[in-house]
Amino acid sequence: MFDRLDDMLRHYEELMLELNNPSVAEDQRKFRKLMKEQADLAPIVDAYKQYKQAKQDVEDSLALLDEESDEEMKELAKEELADAKKGMLDARAVNRAQDAVVAQAWTSYLERGLDWTESKTVEEQILALTVEDVNKALRRFADPEGLTIVLAGDREKAREAGKDFFAK
Repeated sequence: MFDRLDDMLRHYEELMLELNNPSVAEDQRKFRKLMKEQADLAPIVDAYKQYKQAKQDVEDSLALLDEESDEEMKELAKEELADAKKGMLDARAVNRAQDAVVAQAWTSYLERGLDWTESKTVEEQILALTVEDVNKALRRFADPEGLTIVLAGDREKAREAGKDFFAK
């Protein structure tokens, strides 16, 4: 199902690029067709982006929990993890209110011989996530060497706050 959603997301981004092309507006028939497709895909794409963000928040929180030894930071990370889990479950609830998402899910479930109990099982698994579970998955699938860290912001304010990461 996620492969299909990723494909849909890529298609949506390509569609948005095409709609930004001035020559498309000259062909009203094509423009209307693309706008209708964009309107149909937008709720699904928005819900999927929310889901991906919530999932990333869970992973980030669990990684922070695993790395931190400071009790105060661990407590903060636990709170962030709880918020991320709630966000993920809320995004799933919003998705179930979208006809197109429900149709997509039904199709995916039927293709795999499943029913809606699978959705409940996934939500129970999300709630049951432990730091160890997520860290084990991250160690298996994430490549730290492939990560890029980007720092952005006001360097002067960072210096004033004593958080200039580039200071020697």
